[in-house]
Amino acid sequence: MNKKDGKIQIILLIIKTMDEALKFLKNNVFSIAIGLFVYSAYLFFTYSGNRICDCETTEKYSSGQTLGRRPINTFYHK
Repeated sequence: MNKKDGKIQIILLIIKTMDEALKFLKNNVFSIAIGLFVYSAYLFFTYSGNRICDCETTEKYSSGQTLGRRPINTFYHK
């Protein structure tokens, strides 16, 4: 086998792999769209400073647990 045949086989393998990847994406387009929507909403809320569940840190309540020198910061729902 010479170098030209080896290069052709590699190119054919890449094309086959790309076809399989495209087939996978076409079969799962709705799942991917839902996942991208949820991820986009998460990024929006994270970068805009909003929280989805409006939780607050407990400043008056102490659970008594400490991690090293700092107490564990817990959250509660309003």
